[in-house]
Amino acid sequence: MAFSDTKPHYALLDGLRGVAALLVVWYHVFEGFAFAGNTLIEHINHGYLAVDFFFILSGFVISYAYDDRWAKGFTMKQFFVRRLIRLHPMVIMGALIGTVTFCLQGCVQWDGTHVATSAIMWALLMAICFLPAYPGAPYEVRGNGEMFPLNGPAWSLFFEYIGNICYALFIRRLSNKALGWLTLLLGAGLASFALFDFVGYGMIGVAQMLTGKADPSGRNVITYAANSLSSAAMQNAGDFTFSNLTGLYKNKYLVYSEGIYVGYKYYETRYQDQVLGI
Repeated sequence: MAFSDTKPHYALLDGLRGVAALLVVWYHVFEGFAFAGNTLIEHINHGYLAVDFFFILSGFVISYAYDDRWAKGFTMKQFFVRRLIRLHPMVIMGALIGTVTFCLQGCVQWDGTHVATSAIMWALLMAICFLPAYPGAPYEVRGNGEMFPLNGPAWSLFFEYIGNICYALFIRRLSNKALGWLTLLLGAGLASFALFDFVGYGMIGVAQMLTGKADPSGRNVITYAANSLSSAAMQNAGDFTFSNLTGLYKNKYLVYSEGIYVGYKYYETRYQDQVLGI
């Protein structure tokens, strides 16, 4: 939708968007190969930075389109109405298409678990209202820990909304000097994620850091046992005996079982820090 005061269009920006979109597509293609082969992403492993380019480009477009309007009586209500008209139809369309395709593929999660229709409808409603799913939410229907399970890429639009709100509330009011410092700090943060590869996987998982699956220090994540008595070793320890054996220790046995080994760093370092004082 074009308004009467819409400014000239830059065709070059569309071309840059197209190149960035192709980089993202190829990044996900090689990501799929990496997952299938249980290896790191070896080709275009920083293609995800094209998404950050989209955000930078959006910042330029927003400021170009609206910076000089605020002094002419342009209100925040008008701004938000225009942005909703521009962005939210795509949100709704993506949610509807995602719902249809999810139902066509059998309404099942990645592990084959069937999803109730009520959960799908809740997911659709949350997606239309653009409310992200929290960890473990009953309407996180794909079981993949996504903010918007019916339309995974919608997370980028969600942060586009956040950027628009920040722009309208305070970024547009900043001086050029303050904007320069803000740009420098954010650029340094982005560069550090791209160059130092804290999680060892081409930095695909900033969310892994936020959820504790990876440590931004580059070290292994420290895990602690909430209840040491619940560990497999404690659960399987006991006075188990063979009734038909005799002799010292010959009638005792211990049950071993396979399980997820957690708390390695905690248990291996407790002797040093508590006993040796290292």
